[in-house]
Amino acid sequence: MKKIFWAVFFCFCIVKNVHAAQINYGADKIITRALVAKMVAFINFDRKEIFDLYKSRSINFIDTDMEKWYDKYINAACKKNLMSGFENKFAPDEPLTLIQAQYLLDKINPQNEIKIKMTDENKNKNISYSLWLKLFSDATKTLHTNIEQKKIIVLATPFQNKNIPQSNIISNENYYLHEGIEFDFFDKQIEVLLKGKEILAILNYNDEFELDCTVIKNIGKKVFISVGPVKRFFVSDVKKILPGNYRLQIKAGKIINAQSIPFAMYNEIIPGNPKIADVIPLKKFIPI
Repeated sequence: MKKIFWAVFFCFCIVKNVHAAQINYGADKIITRALVAKMVAFINFDRKEIFDLYKSRSINFIDTDMEKWYDKYINAACKKNLMSGFENKFAPDEPLTLIQAQYLLDKINPQNEIKIKMTDENKNKNISYSLWLKLFSDATKTLHTNIEQKKIIVLATPFQNKNIPQSNIISNENYYLHEGIEFDFFDKQIEVLLKGKEILAILNYNDEFELDCTVIKNIGKKVFISVGPVKRFFVSDVKKILPGNYRLQIKAGKIINAQSIPFAMYNEIIPGNPKIADVIPLKKFIPI
């Protein structure tokens, strides 16, 4: 029995989350063809392979060039014959439509059973960001893409520390790139589609989360912590927290609870801390 997804544009049903503070992302947003090209490129290639392909750039659309962030992804998607343009244009900033989404799902996975119910009236309507992610995830889950869903906590961005390159973030685990994705998730836990260290899409976010870390010191209401490469402070509502390993409960960027973690348990929870391989070093506390 083929799965059928009704395309509804004036409303989108969101499944209730177990954690009330978690917010699904993108029900009211479109997704551009440029960002879709990035997602499609990473189905078949990793970042190095995408750049290797770019050495022999083969696209000649008049609305993209090598100065654009998405040009290399359009090149990779077109080389794999998964996307194409309209005459001499790719229309990278245009929204993905229903009929284009169905075409892509079938190209990505020839055994795809997902069918969007379309009519002549709605086939050229825009598909929402969140609906496309749902269909994309379902269509690719049986493929060997190495794309995963992962929850990470955003602890630093270029806005907080200039040592961090643009389109990069540092999380509680590692650094990640988010090229082409608008990013306003500082001090939030986010669930992402990820390949390697490249964020392909944001699924949901939450401003309340638990963070395992080392408390270094307190100065007034500021609690200075270390997590891997990140040294920064949070404002705390908890009375003085002594130096040591803790599981902090954080809400809206503020510590609301602190639970001490024995050293052995801390090492088991976060293997390898306080060093995390292959990260961007930060030289000083991040001012907030």
